[in-house]
Amino acid sequence: MAILELIKSNSLFAEKKITIQSLVGGYNNKVFKVSTAERDYLVKYFKDTNTANHEALSQQIATLHNLAPKIIAAEKHLLISQFIDANTLERHPITIKQKLVVAARLMANLHSITVEEINTVPVLNISKVISDLYKSINQRECFYSLVKKSTAVLAELDRYPKSEVFIHGDLNFNNILYRKCKRPYLIDFEASSLAPIEYELGMLLAVNGLSEDYIRELIELYVESSYVIDSIDEYSVTRYMLVSALINGLWYFKEYELRNDVHYKNLALQQINLAEKLITP
Repeated sequence: MAILELIKSNSLFAEKKITIQSLVGGYNNKVFKVSTAERDYLVKYFKDTNTANHEALSQQIATLHNLAPKIIAAEKHLLISQFIDANTLERHPITIKQKLVVAARLMANLHSITVEEINTVPVLNISKVISDLYKSINQRECFYSLVKKSTAVLAELDRYPKSEVFIHGDLNFNNILYRKCKRPYLIDFEASSLAPIEYELGMLLAVNGLSEDYIRELIELYVESSYVIDSIDEYSVTRYMLVSALINGLWYFKEYELRNDVHYKNLALQQINLAEKLITP
């Protein structure tokens, strides 16, 4: 069944006059604004039902803590949520520091969710993520050296004490809905998992293309926002930032090969260049 027909046949919309608008920016997968006479909805389509279930579970956890839009219905291929009329944080004309303040507060609140609530969320296996992405691309020789070095970095990080928390996993500023003087929301929980706080911070910096000069500032903002964390290991954030840049580079390059879209190739190169800068000689 075509996606639009699947939406129209949903019980929420089946006997109503609706308009469907495709949305771009700030969302993974195919996303639509569906309007009825009474209200607007955000409808997200997933080809893979496991991904749909995972995102619905994680968004529901975040929703219970007012960190994500409310879920109206979750089905095999569709996730229907409250529509929030807001731009993404990326599109707002505010400084990088102001964006980091918003992101740090959201992260600190998300990470404080108790273990009992998140016991069904999977633990992130970073080595497997890198391995799977590496195997999925054709031009592997471009990444061989970085992948090999990342193995050593991850082995080093394993020697550091750490605890897993509930993370978003892809805190691109485009994955934060921001309204001035109103509550910001997280969207797109596809990459959510249990992982170290330092990984989330490193990924945020990497995926937004920020330099390591922002590491200390982000740590300070995070600690100020957290009720339970009073220190973050700066070196670990730097190492996880390197690993995150590699993950992003591999993912973007995979998309480039699939779509033959040079935009993804350029994004991949930006992330790989960032990873190479972070490698200790």
